Amino acid sequence: MKIYKQSLAIILTLSMLFTLLPIMPLAGIGMAYADNGHPFAGGSGTPGDPYQIETAEQLNNIRNYLSSHFKIMNDIDLKDLDPNDDERHNWEPIGAEAVGSRFQGVIDGQKFTISNLYIDRPDEDYVGLIGYAYATGVELKNIRLANVDVTGKSAVGALAGYFRGTSSSNLNAKIERSQAQGSVTGEEHMIGGLVGRPYDASMDNENVFIGEVTGLGNVGGLIGRASGSTTVGRSYTWATVTATGSTTTTSTPYRARDKGGGGFIGSTSGGTSSFTEIYTASTVSGPDTIEPDGNGTSPDRIHGAFTGLIEDSNDTFENVYWSTSYPGADHFYGSTVNQLLYSPSWSGWNLNDKLLGNSQGFTSVEMKGETAIDNMLGFDFRTDANPDGIWIVVEGSYPVFEWQAGALTELSGTIIYSDGVEASDAEVTATPHDSTLPVQTVTADDHGYYEFVDENRLFSNSRYDITVQHRFSDDDGFNILTRAVSPTDNDGVQNFEFDTEANVYRVLYNGNGHTFGTVPTDNNRYGEGVFFTVKAPGNLEKHGYNFTGWNTQSDGSGTNYQANNEAMMGTSDFTLYAQWADDGEPRLEIDPTTVQADDAFNQSFTLTVQNDTVTGQVYGEHLAWTNDFGNLDLSNISHDFDSAPNQIYLQLSGELTYTDGIGTIRLHQERLDISNSDLTAAVTITEPDPEPEPDPEPEPEPGTGGGGGGGSRTRPRQESDSEPASEPETTEDATDTSETESNTQLRVNDEEVSAGREIISTGEDGRNESRIEVDSNTTREMMQEMIQRQAEQETAPPNRVEIPVNNPQADRISTFLEGNLIQDMKNDGFRLAVNAGETSYEIDASELSQEKAEQLVGRPLQNFQAEVQMERIPPETVERLQEEARQQGREILVPPMRFSVTGTGADEDGNPVTVDMNKHNTFSQRTMELPKGIDPNKITTGVIFHDDDSYSHVPTEIFQQDDKWFARINSLTNSVYSVIWNPIEVASVENHWSQAHVNDMASRLVIDNPENFQPDEAITRADFAQYIAKSLGVYHTGDPESQRFLDIEALNPHRRSIDAAVSYGIISGYPDGSFGPDQIITRQEAMVMYAKAIDLVRLPVEEKDYLAQYQDLHQIADWALPFINKSVGAGVFQGRTTEALDPLGTFTYAEAATAVRLLLHQATLIDEGLTAIHQP
Repeated sequence: MKIYKQSLAIILTLSMLFTLLPIMPLAGIGMAYADNGHPFAGGSGTPGDPYQIETAEQLNNIRNYLSSHFKIMNDIDLKDLDPNDDERHNWEPIGAEAVGSRFQGVIDGQKFTISNLYIDRPDEDYVGLIGYAYATGVELKNIRLANVDVTGKSAVGALAGYFRGTSSSNLNAKIERSQAQGSVTGEEHMIGGLVGRPYDASMDNENVFIGEVTGLGNVGGLIGRASGSTTVGRSYTWATVTATGSTTTTSTPYRARDKGGGGFIGSTSGGTSSFTEIYTASTVSGPDTIEPDGNGTSPDRIHGAFTGLIEDSNDTFENVYWSTSYPGADHFYGSTVNQLLYSPSWSGWNLNDKLLGNSQGFTSVEMKGETAIDNMLGFDFRTDANPDGIWIVVEGSYPVFEWQAGALTELSGTIIYSDGVEASDAEVTATPHDSTLPVQTVTADDHGYYEFVDENRLFSNSRYDITVQHRFSDDDGFNILTRAVSPTDNDGVQNFEFDTEANVYRVLYNGNGHTFGTVPTDNNRYGEGVFFTVKAPGNLEKHGYNFTGWNTQSDGSGTNYQANNEAMMGTSDFTLYAQWADDGEPRLEIDPTTVQADDAFNQSFTLTVQNDTVTGQVYGEHLAWTNDFGNLDLSNISHDFDSAPNQIYLQLSGELTYTDGIGTIRLHQERLDISNSDLTAAVTITEPDPEPEPDPEPEPEPGTGGGGGGGSRTRPRQESDSEPASEPETTEDATDTSETESNTQLRVNDEEVSAGREIISTGEDGRNESRIEVDSNTTREMMQEMIQRQAEQETAPPNRVEIPVNNPQADRISTFLEGNLIQDMKNDGFRLAVNAGETSYEIDASELSQEKAEQLVGRPLQNFQAEVQMERIPPETVERLQEEARQQGREILVPPMRFSVTGTGADEDGNPVTVDMNKHNTFSQRTMELPKGIDPNKITTGVIFHDDDSYSHVPTEIFQQDDKWFARINSLTNSVYSVIWNPIEVASVENHWSQAHVNDMASRLVIDNPENFQPDEAITRADFAQYIAKSLGVYHTGDPESQRFLDIEALNPHRRSIDAAVSYGIISGYPDGSFGPDQIITRQEAMVMYAKAIDLVRLPVEEKDYLAQYQDLHQIADWALPFINKSVGAGVFQGRTTEALDPLGTFTYAEAATAVRLLLHQATLIDEGLTAIHQP
């Protein structure tokens, strides 16, 4: 096996740097920006594109982006925060305890070193590079801290003061491969070299502290106090640990646990913590005993070579080792909580049960060099037989990790330039011929020298190619990138010479017919063989088309590339053409798209309908011209419907509203086959070119104005054709598309928290829009706090996340939630409520979940989010619906509102996926305020509108709150909803026992033939299915494209009801594939169907026998028995007499109407007022 014989200068130096520098705090610094105007060197803060940190200022900027992802790109000296000051900068820890101030992101140090962290805050808790971290997915990895000098009060550590995940079963907060060296001091408790207090955290992989740790109690070489279900593994400490806890008596014996210390950890507390494959070569000192004067007995000691206090009987220590080479180090632990509280017997605790595997103490000699392999069993040592082991044996030293072992320098070289040009950057890449090994890249120094370190045994196991890519600026200011490649044997030295006069080429982007935006530009010049990154399209658009990528040929016949792909430069300019795919949406195209005009306007246009069909002759009454065309007259119109139905010719003339703006022409929806709304085309109007003038005045400088008069107008987006190589003028929409943004104050179980933003704008259709984006991490934190509070309460209210809308009058309100937030809401039983004042929408989180979306589309989704939308129906549509209702003797009392849920994400290939999620398994609520002056007794029911403008009943409650009346509409689907007045009195039930029930069901549109209603006739299976479907509001939600039953044809008037009831599992057919729509339904069949409806409305029914009193139970089929028991238990059904259930008897129309009414009432889906009526 290989024994590393290097001097280990780095490690030995780290172990000796304990001298403290003078402590002089400085004022903090605010946000600093890189030269590019970006707060970081690059990146966007996402998992796939983290913010890049190159300077101390950029590291300090993390505090302004607490939920983002970061990676450190080079070594950082925190002295650079105040380079002109002799005193050190007093670092302010990143993250604080308050919700919204906690660090929630990910930092990857990439094994670079952050040096000279200095913190002097003895009166502050949660002190470290990261002060307070608490979130799902928070992570610190590959971070190296050198020469730290940290002082705080409680929960103090060099890397993190307080570090917590959100789950004790699925540890989702991680610290790995991180090291700190220096001094950490705490005035009170929970003081650790690396972390003060991890809580439900994973520290399972290669963490190290080397230095001094001092505190009052709970003082440990790596960790102060481990709480919850923290796991720690594969770590070590070389530390001097001092616990200064007072030896004076205390009246509270339990507080003695805050006094101890351990070489690796100060104490454990309250959970199930585990420690595996760990050693400590630390010394521990401090007062030996605590002498309480109260109810307990003092332990003999409070310090241990490995741990101080062991508080929980579930904690385990497996294959852990500690040095016994200092006085008193023969004890693994300091004390147990039972020792501190009760007696030296530890109340039955057996510490031998805690020490698993081969855990024990050894002398320092027994833990160094090759001897460690024989003694420290259970460690993953690297040996000849185990070449992939992580622990490295170093001659004369304790074991270390591979990345600390002083890797051999086996490859180096010098880059030489043919004309002495000095490169600003030279990247050298070693690519192994063995594809299973990693590629390594280093940057040459200013003299062209580079060297690799063999962290992955690259050079000893594989041949490799060395690639050098360097850049410099030419006389025109372009960045030149060139490349050289050399296949190399393992000779360890490879030099390169570059010809700086070699040919270089451009990357060109072509919009390929785009109608808006600017094509990307690349100001670099690339040599042959140099790889470049393909740019994103930015704001590039083509009206009616979706961008699909780039191609080397305009017709798409070349090589395809997506944004961020790598492409290699050839021997000529590299041109990429935008590729467009028709979006399939109906649209109206106009020619020309740009006109020059003065006040006297006269212009012909050609309209072409795409992705729809014109259904009839178009006349002037079917067109509208608006915006700057609003004052014009239609001079001529021509439409050859028979031969060219989708082309319309027209001429407009007159005086323009403005001669520099946008005109629009709209084709009405009534002449279109597919479209649900009008189609609009826009024309850009420009003033005529001015006549040339002799000796013109000089043009004003940009930004200085010039000319007379006027103000400015918001410019609409240009919809024009242009040659691919030209750059169209960038304009804005005709309507004011400016945006305003405000914070969103969510309420989580009535606790307010700022956790999102609302963006208010005007859409292309001129309607006012509010877009609400919810901050997942902050919301999830508050949810967790609410769950923890509930655990301490005997009763707790239902869990609810409410989003108040800042702009409740918006025509369209869209709320966006990320999949991980929805999943947590689903797991913890939260409902979502979007509150827009007069209208609100509440839905169970399970109806928004990624799991449901994946079930609907039948494949997994990535980057999932759900959009919940409320939209006001346009006034012209409302007027039409109201008129149709009046003609039927009904009145629409509340303006209709559309509600919808849409899921979006990507499949495994990255293709976008949109999911219609408007059919639910649980009832969602839409609450609509009734207009002032309306008599609430006049309200009949809420209704859902269908695609054909018909409408049907949905269960509705009317209630009063704060002197206002509201309708709460309960539905299992989404569509357009309103409230109607439709009082009906059914003549045939006057003085009948069912009169109140039947009249109510007829008024609610459940009984659709009240004039022919016969209460005592036996109801058919088809009519019964319609009663159930309409009463539950699921009418029109079936699958009309498939024929479920042989005897239910497409034109059967009951087909929608039957399909809906089948799709919700309420009814089924016969084994021969028939349904029997005209057959009389038996009471047994009806009760089975009602039982399934009871499950759907989630009406609770106590599990017990409700049928014992009936003498005709033998008539009930075995398969039907549990269903009938549930229906009777719910109070929906009763027997013919107290002893006869009559399961095979018939079921009348009056009984059916009464039963559905009672079901809705008992499920609290409709108003109270009627109680169960005994049926004769």
